[in-house]
Amino acid sequence: MGVGIQNRYGSEWFSLLNVAVSAALSSALVLLYFRQSAILESQKELLKAEMNRGIREQHTETLRERVRKWHGNPDREISDDPINQPSKNLPFVGTVSFSSAPSPNEISYAFEEDEFRVIPQYLENDRYMRDLLENHAPDLKKQAERVVSLKEQFDTHQQKFLTEFNYEHEGQYNEFALEPQDHLSLWLFEHLVRLERGFTDDFAELRERMVSEVTDTTHHPDEPIVWVLAKATNVDRRAVYGARYDESESVEWNESRSELVGEVEKIVRSIVDNVEADYPFDPVTQAADTLNQGAVAVDELEQILIEYDGKPIYQGGCKYLDEAEVGD
Repeated sequence: MGVGIQNRYGSEWFSLLNVAVSAALSSALVLLYFRQSAILESQKELLKAEMNRGIREQHTETLRERVRKWHGNPDREISDDPINQPSKNLPFVGTVSFSSAPSPNEISYAFEEDEFRVIPQYLENDRYMRDLLENHAPDLKKQAERVVSLKEQFDTHQQKFLTEFNYEHEGQYNEFALEPQDHLSLWLFEHLVRLERGFTDDFAELRERMVSEVTDTTHHPDEPIVWVLAKATNVDRRAVYGARYDESESVEWNESRSELVGEVEKIVRSIVDNVEADYPFDPVTQAADTLNQGAVAVDELEQILIEYDGKPIYQGGCKYLDEAEVGD
């Protein structure tokens, strides 16, 4: 009996031990499974993050290419040839006006009235340029819009002067009548802006500069008119006065060239005298201030472009990343 009892209790104890060992092994396997699953999930997330980072880096490079094209010379390279320097593709604020961002190999003419552009025309409708501004570089978009806004303000001040201030003089002579041309008021406005911005010292210098720019004439191809030309500030030459001859008079316009230039010089001196007596003019002062602000705004635009050129990753989301990135 004793032996039987011992065998029975020993068997039960052994069975209990087996159950305990099996339970422990099962728990260990479950724990191992969950740990392994967690490791695999973590590795999966790391791999996904790495793949998405690579996709974002590729997209950043695509956008960076647009940044570099827009700037034109982000490395600020300087050529050994002083004439052939690397050019920028940014808008430019000159002495008396805003100039659009140029496009490579773009042919432009001084007489064309083109829309002002902060971005080169060939990049304006580029889908990645739009993506850059809308989704990844809001500060760049905001700065570009500020430059455009300043240009529009300048145009408003300029137009106000051209509309409200009339210093045109006419002259009647034996053989011709001198008539002001459309460019006269703009030519005067540009010189007043030069004065206001400090590029001309005083009215004495302004007067002599304007007189010295009246140097040439040309004949109208179809009418008995001789144009007296002035070298304007931001273009080559424009007609500021026109001498209209009587068609019945057989006068060779070339013979009166020096006389015409001399008479227009006298008129210009008289105009400047009258302007000096009435100066200053709010539209001129405001236009000059707007140009100064514009020059600062374009410099800031360039700095933002250079900053983006140096960023390793561009933040922000867009449809191109949504389509390419690895999801859950």
